[in-house]
Amino acid sequence: MHEVNTLLKYSWKSFLWSLAYILILLSLFTPLSIITFSIMLVPAIILAVTLNKKTLVLQYMISILICSFIFPPLSIGIVILSLFILIPSIIMSSLYKKESAAVTIVIGTITMLVLFVSVLFVGSLLDFNISTAMEELVNEVVLQYPELSEITTEQTLMMLQNMLPFYLIMSSVFIVVISHWVSRVILQKMDIQIPKMKPIKDWKLPKSLIWYYLGALLLQLFMNPEEGSYTMLITVNLIPLLSFIFSIQAISFIFYIADLKKWRFLPILGIVLYPFMYFVYSFLGMLDIAFDIRKGFTT
Repeated sequence: MHEVNTLLKYSWKSFLWSLAYILILLSLFTPLSIITFSIMLVPAIILAVTLNKKTLVLQYMISILICSFIFPPLSIGIVILSLFILIPSIIMSSLYKKESAAVTIVIGTITMLVLFVSVLFVGSLLDFNISTAMEELVNEVVLQYPELSEITTEQTLMMLQNMLPFYLIMSSVFIVVISHWVSRVILQKMDIQIPKMKPIKDWKLPKSLIWYYLGALLLQLFMNPEEGSYTMLITVNLIPLLSFIFSIQAISFIFYIADLKKWRFLPILGIVLYPFMYFVYSFLGMLDIAFDIRKGFTT
């Protein structure tokens, strides 16, 4: 009897999460996508963790049929988006069984990035031009703020196009990290354990990142790369990406000091000040990676 009740409980929960998967999938075609975009992997991850492969495929097919029935004109888009959600979710759920949370997040991020590029490629085959979409977005902003000059709008458009790889990487990281965190909290409440990240205070990034950053800076300063060249694309994306990574290392350093000194207010203060002192944080994180300055507080 207990086994029957357990089976019914998980069947009911899987039904609810399948429904959540359908709702999130459909919401991505609406203005609600601003909210649901960040958690779009969560229902699929939970289904992939809790169901066997055959049941997962069956529920996936049913979900696609329901969505296509509700919005027939969007059938192709629904299939593409559903795979965009399902593939990283299955990969992450498989990695949870044999890898650490950090490895899962890295591979999940790479998977998301590859899928982003694939979607853009498929979009180009269907006459979707990302540059045109960006130009339309900038033009809409200009209509709302007429005081912006034509030179400013051209510079903004050029920057958006050049930094597209950076935005895709950051979007992939954001989606995977948020999805991992939310999924883990939910699965814990279902008495299912998946690996968790190390405490923030223990994060330590490799020193090789410093050399990559210095290399990118030297390329930018002395080679003066031409607009649109591969060298320019590398520097314009790698420098802000590494700056962001260094700022995260600074957050880890702040949490470490807070734990060491028992200053409970420091993590909150550090997070509040983060947007206003971003470049200071990047420099601090760089110092912590290069010279391990946290050791100076323990001696």
